[in-house]
Amino acid sequence: MALKTLLRGSTVLLVGMNIANFGSYLFNVLAARALGPVGYGEVVAMITVLTLLNVPINVLTTVVTRFVASDAAEAEKGRISALLHWFEKRLYPLAALVGVVFVLFSFMIADFLNIRSVWTVIGITGAVLGAFGLPVIRGGLQGVQRFFALSGSFLADTAGRLGGGLGLIAAGLGATGGVLGLSIGALSSFFVGRFYLMRGLPEATQKSFSGKELFRFGVPSLIGLGAVTALGFTDVIFAKHTLAPATAGLYGALATIGHIPLYIAMPIMGALQPIAATAEREGKNLLPIFLGGFGLTLAASGVIALGFALRPSFVVRILYGEPFSAAAPYLGQYALAMLFVTLSTMTTMYLLAINRTRFVWPLLVIALTQIILYTTSAQGFAQFVTILTLSSAAALLVQLPFALWGARHTQ
Repeated sequence: MALKTLLRGSTVLLVGMNIANFGSYLFNVLAARALGPVGYGEVVAMITVLTLLNVPINVLTTVVTRFVASDAAEAEKGRISALLHWFEKRLYPLAALVGVVFVLFSFMIADFLNIRSVWTVIGITGAVLGAFGLPVIRGGLQGVQRFFALSGSFLADTAGRLGGGLGLIAAGLGATGGVLGLSIGALSSFFVGRFYLMRGLPEATQKSFSGKELFRFGVPSLIGLGAVTALGFTDVIFAKHTLAPATAGLYGALATIGHIPLYIAMPIMGALQPIAATAEREGKNLLPIFLGGFGLTLAASGVIALGFALRPSFVVRILYGEPFSAAAPYLGQYALAMLFVTLSTMTTMYLLAINRTRFVWPLLVIALTQIILYTTSAQGFAQFVTILTLSSAAALLVQLPFALWGARHTQ
């Protein structure tokens, strides 16, 4: 039954989120063609900064999903309302504080990433503010398995990027306009998702968790998701810092295409988390859930990665045009690396959903080693891609024994 629910939920999210992901990639493609390698490199750098800033926010999404799913399994919707309101009261003031700090450090960020205008960095602040509300929204919708509404939230983000970002680029704001589009999308996603989440929830009752319980689950989640996110995204940051602006733009295009296998599989992961958490709470056999999620992820992402490996030049030219064709020889290996990252991310989210956290420490060691290698050994495309491939493969190999053993031994 749980596997059927996984398939049904994955299908809904697969359609909704992949429409959203297609729109996001359309934004990237059109922005790249309008801005060229240098300007597009700045937009990709800020997208990556936002992704890394989202690590603690994504941890909160995982935490909210787990607690909401647990209460949903016990039909305690009043406690779900209490949980969501508890997070909102604490996250919104924190969002304002982080936004101010981000603006204050914008000059340093622009200098490190070789971004020409500080306003391009400041333009991401709206996305930072919106992102602090999204853990409550998306985690809540995942936890109660309202996958249609969750898809609507992602679609609102994409619509904001396409309409706002491309419109501002066309208006002459360049890379700054593209980054402002990210802020418009994030805020749109928040408001749409909140509207659907709060509909139908009853009045809040006593909250369903303690601060100690939250801390015990949240810290390992922060380490695990932080490590796997670093594995998949820090190469863009260090490439932007190390490489010449035009070359960094080419690498940004390579990374954007290469991340498609990861984003293709995100709907499967989104459906897997609450289903695994509920099954673990009820003491069910978790092995079919893990193997089903792993198989679906491998199938969905593997087909894309294989296509990129077979026709790299065609893919780069059709998406980004001739100015970015120098990145094509590296696409096959990059896609393989991202397949490893995708499977590692899926395994991380599954293990956190069932509250198995010992895997985070070896994963953290691998992520830190990767960063050290980027700073000491990477001077060009080949080195960055090779380090990414080896570290992501090592991460997956480390995690699999924890996942298989944890699936057989529920607590």
